[in-house]
Amino acid sequence: MSWLGMPELFKSLEKVATEADAASRTIVTKSAALVTRAAQDNFEGAHKKGQPHVGGDKPNIVSGDLRRSIRADPVTRLGLSEYATKVGPRVVYGRAVELGYMTRRAFPYFDPAVTKVTPELNELATEIWGEFLRH
Repeated sequence: MSWLGMPELFKSLEKVATEADAASRTIVTKSAALVTRAAQDNFEGAHKKGQPHVGGDKPNIVSGDLRRSIRADPVTRLGLSEYATKVGPRVVYGRAVELGYMTRRAFPYFDPAVTKVTPELNELATEIWGEFLRH
């Protein structure tokens, strides 16, 4: 026995699930890119290794390794419409620059980046989910 319209209903539900899944992945991917760029943009001034810090409260570029090391892990699927990634520096001393270490002063670059882009991340999610829901 076949119910009239059931195949079409299941096809529609599958399409909605696929589109919701894609929207979630897009939000995570774009959010990671925004956080990465904001953290990389928080570096200011430059000096050679062993020379004193120049400028204000932002970290300087010395070799550029720390700044270049800030990136996102691959986006992974956790479940239906649920994705995750991690964004952060890959060099060991990234935490010491962010938080300070022993007698060294802190030059936060990551936390201020997240704070700065959080409203933009919320807008991005609202926009992408809004597009999905309008379809």
